[in-house]
Amino acid sequence: MRRISPSAEAELLLTSIDVASQPAEKTARIRQIVGRGLNWNSLVRRASAHRLVGLLSRTLEGEAGALGIPLEAVAALRLHRLSHAAYADRSISQLAVLMNDFHRAGVAAL
Repeated sequence: MRRISPSAEAELLLTSIDVASQPAEKTARIRQIVGRGLNWNSLVRRASAHRLVGLLSRTLEGEAGALGIPLEAVAALRLHRLSHAAYADRSISQLAVLMNDFHRAGVAAL
């Protein structure tokens, strides 16, 4: 049976959410993946599609220069992270308005 290897982009996403590895081990793995080369635009799109932009951004931003991550990729991740944060803020504000409306109408809501 032939084993299918994940793409570098998928492997980097999986590594970024790995909480079991020691930081040094995780950094070494990221360095290895980055060194092989990957499509940074695809990585950002995948992270966004899987709602992993914040986690990936936090994982990569701190050591981006040392890991050889292009500044454009870091900037794109940051932009997506901030965009997601703004969306979440708007959603929470809308939810607060709805909860107040329910309360005034005497409707119990969780």
